[in-house]
Amino acid sequence: MFTEITLRNYRTHRNTCVTLHPITLLIGNNNSGKSNLLNGIRHLSRLVWRSDPRRDNRDIARVKAGSDYFLHRYRLALHEEPLAWSVKWEGRGYNICYELELLLKGQSRDFVRCRERITLQKDDDSPIAIPSGFDRASNRLELRALIEEGGVLTNESKKVCREFFSKLGGAFAYQLQPSFLNKGSDGGPSVEPYGKNERVRIPSAIGFEGGNFQRLLFYAKERDERVFSRFVALVRRFNGDFHSVRLNDRGFPIWEFDLGSERTDRPVEEFAPELLSDGFLKAAAIALIVSADLPPSIVMLEEIENGINPGNISEIMHWLWQAASTQPADGKSQFILTSHSPSVLRQFSTHLQNVYSLRLDRKSYQSDVRNLNTSLEAMVGIGAIDGAVIETDSGENIVEIPPYQLTDLWYSGTIG
Repeated sequence: MFTEITLRNYRTHRNTCVTLHPITLLIGNNNSGKSNLLNGIRHLSRLVWRSDPRRDNRDIARVKAGSDYFLHRYRLALHEEPLAWSVKWEGRGYNICYELELLLKGQSRDFVRCRERITLQKDDDSPIAIPSGFDRASNRLELRALIEEGGVLTNESKKVCREFFSKLGGAFAYQLQPSFLNKGSDGGPSVEPYGKNERVRIPSAIGFEGGNFQRLLFYAKERDERVFSRFVALVRRFNGDFHSVRLNDRGFPIWEFDLGSERTDRPVEEFAPELLSDGFLKAAAIALIVSADLPPSIVMLEEIENGINPGNISEIMHWLWQAASTQPADGKSQFILTSHSPSVLRQFSTHLQNVYSLRLDRKSYQSDVRNLNTSLEAMVGIGAIDGAVIETDSGENIVEIPPYQLTDLWYSGTIG
């Protein structure tokens, strides 16, 4: 599980550190830096994915000045300051910290130097650090190849590193739109099946808005029974009446629900996708994404409330908490949500440590990112707002306040 990520000089994030949980929520006004934070995680994920030494095209590990560096760098950073990330991860009894810096070599605007370092620690053993790009200038991500070719790590440690990099390279961002989720192929009502020899990865093929959802659903049903079974089980946690899906004779998707009908000629009720609720379709799309054989390690969902009635927000959020806690440990996805809705925030009234509030400082054009639990602890302590501060076994102070208090703080402009 990823426990922390730090961005330095990435767009509006001068120096932002966020602790990650099974579900992490980002709130803030438009143009506060929420999407920039997600883009920063996704950009790092893509860079790491490209650095896999097993790829046939090794040139994709080379960092490009324009698309990989200048497009994303904080505009007011000094010349010598790097664009940088730091990620912490726990798994298989190991603690791993990975650091990546991109910086210009001298005055050249074409050569972007890559400096990487990974630090591993197993249990109480001494940590082992492996650097790359510090002793000589390189514009390629070479650490993964160095680990595989070197003799510093044991085979077990190498295997854990492969798993870590595989998960870090599997972070995906979505802004699932109900108007896209209920369409077939090419925006029409029908679904065109994939060819027998076509192989796709569901998390990437579904698209940012989810426009390929219906087509991929039948790809999973026809090609991989395990994926489809996991999908059905997850959706049934959201709606127990859900039965299955099928294509009719004209290639139109049909969603089947068992509504307790006593008719012998039609035991299940059938619905076209456009007749389903937006919240149900969004939950179903997320279920398909995390049911894939290689599910994203981090699923980033922008504006989770988009297209969903505020009264139904609690249903999808309750389902997301279940989905985050019931996935298998070796394939668990973490969720990072962004929201403009007090209805979403209310669902975190007992998990304020999972919430970060963002605002943009207009003078420095930097995103100010603050943990909501830390921000509200002092206010509860002096009695400015209702709530309690509970000390955990680990010594951490957790703030719990009534949901209505969060709503009042939202509409007063104190948060959100």
